[in-house]
Amino acid sequence: MPPRIPAPVLSYQGRLHTPDTLPVSGGTLSPAQWVARHLGFQPDPVQSEILDHPAHRLILNCTRQWGKTTVCAAKALHFALNRPASTTLVAANCARQSETFLEKILSFLQILHIPRASVPGRPSSILLPNHARILSLPGHADGIRGFTADLLIFDEAARVPNSLFAALTPTLATTGGPFWLLSTPDGPDNLFYTLWHDENAPFSRFSVPASECPRITPEFLDSERFLLGEAAFLQEYFCQFAGTSSTAFALDLIDAAIDPSIQSILGDKPLCR
Repeated sequence: MPPRIPAPVLSYQGRLHTPDTLPVSGGTLSPAQWVARHLGFQPDPVQSEILDHPAHRLILNCTRQWGKTTVCAAKALHFALNRPASTTLVAANCARQSETFLEKILSFLQILHIPRASVPGRPSSILLPNHARILSLPGHADGIRGFTADLLIFDEAARVPNSLFAALTPTLATTGGPFWLLSTPDGPDNLFYTLWHDENAPFSRFSVPASECPRITPEFLDSERFLLGEAAFLQEYFCQFAGTSSTAFALDLIDAAIDPSIQSILGDKPLCR
């Protein structure tokens, strides 16, 4: 049987081309430069830094409405276009959130004039002309084992159950592919909080508060502080982890009350001041 010839697709310049001539960077453009040239938006300095950062394991803790889904969707598309036949998995706390990530990639494909195609039998997926796959997954661990991933992304990772992490992180076991966690904080009772604060966890960490987002005005933040209250405001816009409803005091107040120099009758545990 003769070898299969990939069907031509419409290029972003309006010409027919094969997967070999997709708009990839080819090493001549950084991801941020590629995004600015091909995807129709100019990343701000912090977005450019994250797009270009080579971190294999990345945690992005950022304000609401900074554009974390947009930036990481662009970074994921750049990854897939430059890695034929790769598999990218996108997970979140619910199917709607991971599908939103996929929809952002689809909007980029429309800008590039790359027709949409799905993996057979998986409507919540993208199949690129270079045979790279991008799949969005539901927010539970049932029925999602068995994948092998070249890139694993958790969107709104602070809200993802531990069972979903346990089901999906082994998908990187044989590829050693990148692992990205992006989220606004959601209290301390989650793996995102643990990995953010554990200095021994092998991740590159980025914190982006609202004060570093040029699209969020001080006037809006003043209004939100009034509406949300201080604890929720700092969590939503300034990357701080608020205490949970099960705690009587905010965690920072509890931490400030601990004096490690006082010997506890319980052993080596410090007492409160």
